[in-house]
Amino acid sequence: MTSGPPPGTPMPPSMPPPFDAPVPPVPATGNPPQNGIGTAALVMGILQFVCLGPIGTVLAIIFGRMGMKRAERGEADNEGVAKAGFWLGIVGLILSVIAVVVVVATGATVFKFAQEAVKSVNESTDPAKNSQTGLADGDYQMTPSSTAQMNDSCGFEGSAVTVGTGETASPKVLVVGQGVSDCSTSVSVLFTVTGGVASITSTSSGGTQTGQAATPTQGSPAGAIPAITDPAFIALGDLSGDWTGTGTDGQTATLTVSSPDGLNGTIVYNDASGTCVESWTQVGIDAGAVLIDEKPLPDSTLDTCTTEQYSVTVDGANLAAKVGDYTMVLTR
Repeated sequence: MTSGPPPGTPMPPSMPPPFDAPVPPVPATGNPPQNGIGTAALVMGILQFVCLGPIGTVLAIIFGRMGMKRAERGEADNEGVAKAGFWLGIVGLILSVIAVVVVVATGATVFKFAQEAVKSVNESTDPAKNSQTGLADGDYQMTPSSTAQMNDSCGFEGSAVTVGTGETASPKVLVVGQGVSDCSTSVSVLFTVTGGVASITSTSSGGTQTGQAATPTQGSPAGAIPAITDPAFIALGDLSGDWTGTGTDGQTATLTVSSPDGLNGTIVYNDASGTCVESWTQVGIDAGAVLIDEKPLPDSTLDTCTTEQYSVTVDGANLAAKVGDYTMVLTR
């Protein structure tokens, strides 16, 4: 039987382990990896393209950055997932910036186009823009060759004749007036030019006068050009239609009257050299005679057509148009 060392005997020192002995593992802390933030970053990065839009973009970048930081500290093991979410957020941010730039640029272009369209419409119906006739200040008369309704305005285009002298002031002008309800039946327009800009003072449809008349011509009462009230004219009934006749110089003519109660229309003179196509515009009454301004129209083939003012009376069932020593009797 072997006995231990006697009491009081010191214990021999313990021997150190061999140099190459394995180091025991560090006990685990027991905390699972915190991968939720990285996963959320990836989910936000995908949903930003589906339904979340910019909100998903911002959350993907924030969550992705937080997930990568956790992985660096050893608190998570899904660094790749966090990085994927982060970069998806960056891509979404870049695309959002591009989209904003495109929308702003497109909106600016559309806005500018709309402004130009509104400006064009406003200018097309603005009397001040369309009535820059270039004529000297004064009163003028026009038998329109064309008319157009523009919102609450009428545009009249034709040659302008100086009231009082009957001289052609311009072969073609455009005048726009506010509040003229019916453009198509206006066969005579009186307008005043001030500072180069024309303003309509009166329109005539047959024997009907609207607006404030310009300075009346010879024989006209002040303030208006009256309708025909002479019994001899009234006895003729409806004046509209074609009237034909021959002048004292042998020249034949056809007068086409456009209204039943006035002598507004066109007259065509024919001779061997060509034709003169001229407008007839009723401008006044003088002792029962109807005063007519006659002026050439662009359809004339002769350059000798002149502007005249006729005095028209009734001769039985005919019309007698006189200027100086010249007389033309017209019948239908």
